[in-house]
Amino acid sequence: MKRIFISMLVLLTPALALAGHTVEERLEMLEEKQAELYHTLAEKKEAGLASAIAEKITLSGLVEVEAVLEDVENTDGTSVTESDIALATAQLGVGAAVAEGVNADIVMLFEDGEDFTVDEAVIGFENDVFFGTVGLQYVPFGVYHSHFISDPLTLELGESQETAVLGGYGTDLVSLSAYLFNGDAEKAGDDESIRDWGVALDVTPAEGLALGASYISDLADSDAELLGGVDYADRVGGYSAYVAYATGNFDFTGEVLGAATDFDAADLDFDNDG
Repeated sequence: MKRIFISMLVLLTPALALAGHTVEERLEMLEEKQAELYHTLAEKKEAGLASAIAEKITLSGLVEVEAVLEDVENTDGTSVTESDIALATAQLGVGAAVAEGVNADIVMLFEDGEDFTVDEAVIGFENDVFFGTVGLQYVPFGVYHSHFISDPLTLELGESQETAVLGGYGTDLVSLSAYLFNGDAEKAGDDESIRDWGVALDVTPAEGLALGASYISDLADSDAELLGGVDYADRVGGYSAYVAYATGNFDFTGEVLGAATDFDAADLDFDNDG
C-alpha cells in the first residue's frame, strides 16, 4: 500500500491592512510567516498574519487544505486508487486592545468533520511580569509538539478546552501559571462547583532549549472524554513533561503525558457489561 499526503497552507489577511506595502513586501511577509510552520498547539492557534484593520483591532486568519492520495496494490495484481481533498482547518481571529494591558480575543474555528464554532474567547491582562486570562481557552496542560500532519497522541489524550480563570508570572527564563475551572466530568455525589485546577511550569535555561511540566487535577475533563461523560468513582489527575531543543538544522522534541494514578475499573466500563 502506498500513501502520499500533501498539506497546503494558505494564510488569509485583510487587503486593506497591507495597503501600505508594495507587492514585494507583501510576498516577503507571507513567505516569512509560512516558513514558521507550527509544531505545537499554541503555535497553531497563533498561526496567520495578524493585521491591523483599525487603531486597536487586529484580524488574522488561517486556511489549511489537505490532499490525500491512496494507492492499494493487492496480491492478485489488482489495484485501487483513491484520492480526496478536504478543508482541514479554517480559523478566523479578532483581537482588540481594550485598554493599556487589557486585550480581548475571539477565535472562530472550523475543522474537517466538525461544526464552525467559537474556539477561544478570552479577556487578557498583562502588567510587567504578571499576566492573566479569563474566558474560554485551552488551559496549559501539555505542549503537543508535532512534525507531522496528524496530531500527536498526547494531544488526543490531554488537550483541554475550558472556561477558566488563569494567572501567571513570566520572564525570559521562566513562566509559571495556575488556573481554576469547573469541568464537565464530576465525581459521583459531588455538587457542581469550581474544584478543578491545574499548574504549568516552563523554563528556557539556554538558547534553543525549553523544558517544562504541567499537572491537571482531573484528566477526565480533557477533550478526549476518557470516561464517556459519566460520573466517576475516583478523581484521577494528569501530568505532562516535555523537552525541546533546536540548534542549526537539528530539532529534537519529546513529551510524556498520562494519568497520575490508575482509573477505577468500573469508571472505564462504559456499557456496564464488565
